[in-house]
Amino acid sequence: MSGVLIALLTLSFTSTTNARTHVPPGDAPNVIVLKKNWRKSRYTPGWDRIDFPTGSPSSGRGDPINADPPNANTPPPPPTVGRRRWAPATEGYTYEAKVKNAGSKAIRVLGWDYVFIDPTDGRSTHHQFFDRTKIGPGKKKGLTKFIKAPPTRTVRAGVKLLEEVVINYVEYQDGSKWRARE
Repeated sequence: MSGVLIALLTLSFTSTTNARTHVPPGDAPNVIVLKKNWRKSRYTPGWDRIDFPTGSPSSGRGDPINADPPNANTPPPPPTVGRRRWAPATEGYTYEAKVKNAGSKAIRVLGWDYVFIDPTDGRSTHHQFFDRTKIGPGKKKGLTKFIKAPPTRTVRAGVKLLEEVVINYVEYQDGSKWRARE
């Protein structure tokens, strides 16, 4: 039963073989999941981007100081107030995992699933993510992904879903790879 559950929990990435070395699939990836969390959230593209005019590089405060008095025939300068570029907000869900590289090699790519399991019938919902990130040996890193998909499409009253984060693919800085068994 546990073998079937493990097979259901892990999804593997398809990769092509090349001259790089591969870590044998039986070896553990030495990535420890320290924390997991999900929440309903809203994503607004461009909320953190504001376009400000640069002004004089010497003043560092916007427009340069004009020593000449203003002329009545000269039009006023353009405003220096920032402009925001807004896009409509998207409702969705944020999935987070904090992981630690317990191995001796630096990681550059990590594939992970946020899995929800219904304890009554064993059905599971997987949200598969792929991160290009650097995690040095012994270092911790927070992984965050926003998607529109809810944790599960079906909700049963009184049933609390089990949650797991499953690491299913690791690519190391030296080019070697590990992936979960199929």
